[in-house]
Amino acid sequence: MTADQYKGKRITITFPPDLYEKVDAAAKEENRSFSQQTVWLVLQAFKLMEEKQS
Repeated sequence: MTADQYKGKRITITFPPDLYEKVDAAAKEENRSFSQQTVWLVLQAFKLMEEKQS
């Protein structure tokens, strides 16, 4: 998901340092911003939850 594709609400989240480092490393590996990686991870989590419910 690129910045042009995603226009949403801005929020502030405080991450535990170890989780921040994991998300940041994954974002760099995937050539995403930290914010884009966080959104992608949350979307994947909801996708898995929905698959379990069906």
